[in-house]
Amino acid sequence: MAALRTALGVTLEDERLFAVALAAGLGEILLRSVLAGIHPLLFVCWPPVFAVLAMATVVPPVRADLGVESGPEGSGRPGWTRRLVAVGIVAVVGHAVALVLGSALFVLVDTPIRYGLYWFGVQEWITLEWTLLGPLLGIAICTAACWSLPTLTVVRLERGASAREALRETVTVALEQPRALLLLAVCAGGFGALAVLTGVAVESVSDGLGAVRAGLYSHVVTWVFLLPIAAAVSIGLAAFFALAATSLPSSSDRPLPLVRLLVVCLVLTALVTAAGAVRMGEVRPVDTAPEPLPADPDGLYATALENTDRANHDTRSWSPSSDESSVFVQKIDRDTRQFVLYWASDDATEWAYHSTGVMAAGPGVRGFSLGTWEMEDGRIGSAEPGYVYTANEYELYDPFPGVTGWTIVASDENTITLEVDDHDQLHPLADSSAHREVTDVNESWARATVDTERETLLETELRVNVTVGEPDREGFETHIDHHARQTYTVDEIGIDRPEEVGTPHLGELAWRLVVY
Repeated sequence: MAALRTALGVTLEDERLFAVALAAGLGEILLRSVLAGIHPLLFVCWPPVFAVLAMATVVPPVRADLGVESGPEGSGRPGWTRRLVAVGIVAVVGHAVALVLGSALFVLVDTPIRYGLYWFGVQEWITLEWTLLGPLLGIAICTAACWSLPTLTVVRLERGASAREALRETVTVALEQPRALLLLAVCAGGFGALAVLTGVAVESVSDGLGAVRAGLYSHVVTWVFLLPIAAAVSIGLAAFFALAATSLPSSSDRPLPLVRLLVVCLVLTALVTAAGAVRMGEVRPVDTAPEPLPADPDGLYATALENTDRANHDTRSWSPSSDESSVFVQKIDRDTRQFVLYWASDDATEWAYHSTGVMAAGPGVRGFSLGTWEMEDGRIGSAEPGYVYTANEYELYDPFPGVTGWTIVASDENTITLEVDDHDQLHPLADSSAHREVTDVNESWARATVDTERETLLETELRVNVTVGEPDREGFETHIDHHARQTYTVDEIGIDRPEEVGTPHLGELAWRLVVY
């Protein structure tokens, strides 16, 4: 707390520090707003050049003014050109290191949180937007926290240390004096979270004012909305610079503790590997347990339909009386998070495959693709979480929507058969013109067979053979002959990756890792 109070005092009193942080914050926000429009990944992956240059400019003088650390003699300090090049290299390499460490930290933190949400059955709290953007924002916050390590390197370089000395001191201080760097990391992560939350809040407000933004002054309004984000980032940078100036450990001449470094690397690698295996292997609690079947026939059908929808299921639909041999298949495996759609007729065959990393033969790239490729059949595959899109919109098709009055017509140890024969309810399911009236009925019934062991649907069938007339056209009649059948298989449905999709791509593996 004392370090935080000192840093806050420096932030409020040193006008030079705040001015430099404000300029760097505006530069970072403007640049990243442009880069995010090109691709969302650039928002996180682009190195914070403005912030690092500002830190190199303002932190060492503040440390010298406070007497925390004295710099070398003027002759020992490299020229500004070499210093600028060195700081630029650290900005790029340091951000790469922080990005790797931040991604690892995100995996370590996010995995138990997500597992807990699945365990308590509240995963519906995670919306589609947070599923897609949450990992990116989480990695951004964790990367900001991990910039505490490159910060020490930047400060050492600016005070005249060689690159080798700066790296050695960074690793040594991190291993032997972790408390100061941990404080800096926590504050940096907090500042990053503040910037992210401010951005999310501003984006929500701006979305609500979409009509205003679409007007004549759309660009002005857009930049006005960016000001709160820039202010949050600038304040965070100023406080981060002040904390770096007041709390970073001084130079260390001690040798590099190689044994401790090896142990830390092995432990972190083991933890990240275990968490990554849990995510990649889709290891998580999945609640597919069926609800008990009620005695009421209407409730029995509705519950069986809902239980089928919650389970891993394979649905096949066709028309037994059609001259054309066609079948429509939908498979969804909620354990492995895969979805397959297949439609075949005498003339053509179509299919689609979605997983947490692939959208193959789908509706097209939706803005979160990490690469596309041409599949063996000439269609385009995309590295994006197609299953997430599908699961957000998917609901098992109800062949008898709104139909009531079911009765039990047969039952045995394993099945119950329900039936409805009310043509007034059934004929609209086969007739697109609902205003027409039935004038003659040959057949009109619907049946649903329920598996009482699994408490799910086993088979449904609709038969409508009627004559309908137009109320406003006397003597005009149309014959409707409709026959549709669906079968349902649940639990072990076996979805295999289609050969046409090819081997997993790097972008697919990245999505599978972060979307858990």
